[in-house]
Amino acid sequence: MNPLHWSLTTLLALATLTTTSPTPLRPREELTTTDDLNTIDSNTLALTDAINAYTGGLTEALPIQSASDTLTTTLQSASTGPGTFADDAEAQAAVKFATEVLAPHVEACATALVGKKDAFDAAGASVLVKQDLQTISDLAMQLGQMLLDKNPAYKDNGGQDAVDRINKALGDALTAFS
Repeated sequence: MNPLHWSLTTLLALATLTTTSPTPLRPREELTTTDDLNTIDSNTLALTDAINAYTGGLTEALPIQSASDTLTTTLQSASTGPGTFADDAEAQAAVKFATEVLAPHVEACATALVGKKDAFDAAGASVLVKQDLQTISDLAMQLGQMLLDKNPAYKDNGGQDAVDRINKALGDALTAFS
C-alpha cells in the first residue's frame, strides 16, 4: 500500500478542518513578541503567587521552582524570537503594557521574593533561589535589550524606562540574595 495514498475521507476531513478553523493559521513570528510579553506577565504572576504561598521548607519550595522554570523557558523562547512588532502602534502598546503592567508585576515578584529570604535561608534554599534569579535576570536583560535594539518605536516611546525598572527590580533582589 502506498503511504502517500490518501483516502477521499481523509482529504475531506483535512479540507473541512482547514476551512472551518476559527482563526487563520499564522506563523509564530507574527504572534511571538506581543504574545510572549503577555505570557511572561502571566508567568510572573504565577511565580509571585507561589512565592507568596511559601511558608518554608524545601518541599514547599517546589511550586516556586516549577513557576520559575516556566518563566525561564518563556524568557528563553522570547529572547531567541524575532523580537519585533508589526508596526509602531503595536510597539507603543507594548511599551504601555510593559510600563503599566509587566514592570509593576516584576517589581511585586521581586519584593515578594526578598520578603521570603529568611524562609529560604532557613530551608537552605537561598543559593538555589539566587541561581534561578540570576538566570531570569540575565534573560530579562537580554530580551529588554533586544526589544530596544530592534524596535525604534519601542525605545522612543519609553521602552527604556520599562526595561530599566525591570532590571532594577531583579538587580535589587539579586543584591538581597548575595
